Amino acid sequence: MKHGIKKEDSLLIYGIAILFMIYHHLFVWGDGTHFSILDTIFGEMTEQRLSWLFRLCIPLYAFISGYGICTIISKRKYSERCSVNSITLNYRLALKQIFKLLKKYWIVFIIFIPMGPILFGIQTIGSKTFPLAILGLGNHFNAEWWYIKQYIMMVLLFPVFDFLLCNLVSIINDKIIHKFKHGKQIVFGFVFLCGILFALFRNASIFSYFISQLDNGVFVFTLVFFVGFVCAFFHLFEIGANNSLFQKIRPVLAIIMLLGCCSIRWIRAYDAVYCKYDAFITAPII
Repeated sequence: MKHGIKKEDSLLIYGIAILFMIYHHLFVWGDGTHFSILDTIFGEMTEQRLSWLFRLCIPLYAFISGYGICTIISKRKYSERCSVNSITLNYRLALKQIFKLLKKYWIVFIIFIPMGPILFGIQTIGSKTFPLAILGLGNHFNAEWWYIKQYIMMVLLFPVFDFLLCNLVSIINDKIIHKFKHGKQIVFGFVFLCGILFALFRNASIFSYFISQLDNGVFVFTLVFFVGFVCAFFHLFEIGANNSLFQKIRPVLAIIMLLGCCSIRWIRAYDAVYCKYDAFITAPII
């Protein structure tokens, strides 16, 4: 991706994620009562386990959302994003993005809510949770609406995250990279050392708590959102775009990474809500 993920690319990824989501919801709770050609050819539970794999639709949504928001605000001057005033500007953008999603959600909401009392005898309008449901903060009427609240939370967190990230990078640039001859190597070495310490002391309380949260979907999808944000911030998808050798081997690397990440997800997944490695494999898959 010479210029990173463009709008056309994100729409394509959203389209793939929608197909994943449809398959996931159709076959996630396999009851074994219907004939499955996949199970017949590849073995029992193949169809259902494939639906577990396709739950990747959620991290794909989260990643592109984070990437897209960072792309929008990257049009501003870097110095402006380091100021406290940028938090206010970013919250205006956050509310705009939330309202954009809610308008689509309300169309579905208006169609769906009357069906409750008519078809299922479920009280909706008079329910205490109705106001929360209107705002997308409750999924009492439809459990599949949970992601609306997830999206709202992620978007409301990004203004503070962007402010902190910009200022951290600014400090690193001014105090280390521009001050020392091998500043970039020092920063890379520090990050690499942190990775080694994490691997060596992963059972320590602070690290073990982080690892335990990788089974928590809310935490993981929020983390994926900010991974997408960081990828856009540092233009990680544009690395090697002007290198002719990299361009030649890129298709091979892409296939290897895609098959490798999907294989890890397939082998490790043990139920329909599995998401432990999604924070680490979503970017390589994209």
